[in-house]
Formats: sequence, C-alpha cells, structure tokens
Amino acid sequence: MKSSVFVAALALVATAATAAIVKREVRLPEYFPTACARNAPDLNECIRRNMQFVVPLFAKGEKLFDMEPIEPIAVSDVRVHLRREPFDFHAVARNSKVHGASGVKVRAASAALTDNSLDMSLDITIPTMFIEGEFKIEGKIGSFPFAGRGPWNVTITDLEANWHLIGETVDKQGEKYMQIKRFIPTYRVGGMKANAENLVEGAPELTNLAMNLINQYWEPVLTAMMPATRSELERHLKRMASSVFDSVPYKQLFPVA
Repeated sequence: MKSSVFVAALALVATAATAAIVKREVRLPEYFPTACARNAPDLNECIRRNMQFVVPLFAKGEKLFDMEPIEPIAVSDVRVHLRREPFDFHAVARNSKVHGASGVKVRAASAALTDNSLDMSLDITIPTMFIEGEFKIEGKIGSFPFAGRGPWNVTITDLEANWHLIGETVDKQGEKYMQIKRFIPTYRVGGMKANAENLVEGAPELTNLAMNLINQYWEPVLTAMMPATRSELERHLKRMASSVFDSVPYKQLFPVA
C-alpha cells in the first residue's frame, strides 16, 4: 500500500547533502569494506554489499566524521490534523523517538558513475520501525467527541523504499566531492498498529474503541502523521550522509580500477 511516509525512514549514507564548508579530508577507516570502483563490472552488487555493511555501523554514530547516532532518532514535535471520515481531530506528539533505522536491509542497487556524475538507485526494506512519545489530542470520530493526553507508540511494518539519487562533483580545496542534486524517494508500507493510553481522558473502554478504529483506518492516519516525521528523519539522515561525503573525496569513495 503506497503511502507518503518515511524518508526515512530514511536516505542514510546515499542521501548526502553537501555542506557549504568542506571539513578536513578524512581517509576511510580500516573497518570499511573495499571501496567500489566506479568502472567495475560488479559495481551494483558491490554498492549493495557495502551499504549493507556500513549502515548499521553509521546508525550508531561515527566520531571520525562527527556523525551523531540515529538509533533512535529524536523528533521534537509532530502535529497532525486529519479530516477524513470517520476522523476529525488535531493531535500533537512531543518528545518522540524513532527506533529501527539500523535494521535497514539493502535489497538491490543500481548505479551509473562517471568522473563527474552519479546516478544511483537503492531498494531498501526496514522490517519494523517503532515510534514512541507523548501526545495531546482533541477531536471526534464520527459524531463522538473525545480529548486526551498521555503516552503513545506506533509500530510500522514492512517499510519498502526506493531512493533515486542524482549528483555532480564539485571542486573543493583541489579535490572533487560528490554533491547530490536530486533525491527522489518512493515508499510502500505494509501495516501500522498504534497504541495510546488515555486517548479518551478518564474512559479506558472508549480509548480502546477509538484505538480500534484508528488501527482499522491506519492508512489515512499514517499519511496525516508522516509529513512532519519524515521531514525530521530526512534532516537527521542527510546530516549523517553529508558528514561522509563532505569529508571523503569522491575518488576514495568510488575510485577508478
């Protein structure tokens, strides 16, 4: 089921944004797998394999690149306004944490790399993402008004994504670095289940009824919830990616055999 959801959950190393000031040049650490030669016959499989190796490591942060951890990702505020039968409500989620980015599975990669350009597509899956935080909500379901506040969590399953990246090299301090010009994501989500306490303040039976309806109609709820969450995820993940691309010259990331 298509849904305009995560970026990322999630462009990770591939979704680099170039910073205005280049950091000191950094050589790839010893634990990195062998760099993929951009003219190698097995380039696509090499990229898939290397991405699968480094993403879980990068999710924990990397001091060499001044990279912050993304497991979990902190999301300060998510505001949702959903008006679609049977829902009409406003909600604010605060102090949320997103878990699961380190569980990404890189299923396939396809790339065309030249001395000055990059055109890459990555197919990824994340089996489970778990979001937790505090909420405040007010509105109605059908003709039934409700309001409440308390803890909440959402489990998203079988997230699939395709990330298409287009980049060009830029010269900085006598070296070429890759600058991503376009990032085109598409997403598909298999399912969602939400839980909340005190959704209908002081009425646990009505809270359970409301949660059952939200889980039954999860697609419009998720679609309304994700724009703010996706924006925050992209910001964190692009920062992680740019910390590598801004530090390591293109010829080190993708040398010529």
